[in-house]
Amino acid sequence: MRKRISARAFIRSDGLVLLSGYHDREGDWFMFPGGGQRSGETLHECLLREVEEETSVKVEIGPLRWVREFIATDPKNFELDPDFHQVDLIFECSVKDRQQAELGSSPDSGQIGLRWASIEELLSLRFFPQDVARILNNTMPDQTYLGAI
Repeated sequence: MRKRISARAFIRSDGLVLLSGYHDREGDWFMFPGGGQRSGETLHECLLREVEEETSVKVEIGPLRWVREFIATDPKNFELDPDFHQVDLIFECSVKDRQQAELGSSPDSGQIGLRWASIEELLSLRFFPQDVARILNNTMPDQTYLGAI
């Protein structure tokens, strides 16, 4: 099984959350900016690099908020390599000026843009991990480990 560690940024500014946007055959979907850790790179180095590559902003990293696993052996994940297993570590982050966020110099493959969304909107968007949307909207108790999704 191929395992991947990913650092992601929960960036909140003026009541809005920054999301990376993607598109597949089911339509648009969103997740927090960030990506895979390179060999020899700390999680914080990974997060700073990935967020800047995807959003053009430099973040200040706060505490680790959530951990989730994404395991492709789930039959719903038929488009992925069946050996794919990713652990996402989601850190609370801040930016000085949210207006500076724009698609970065090296966006993710398939990334089509950025979106600032309200906490309430997360429930109606195709947003991953959906448990975070429920936690932020107080419809689910907060917990650090979200489990395998």
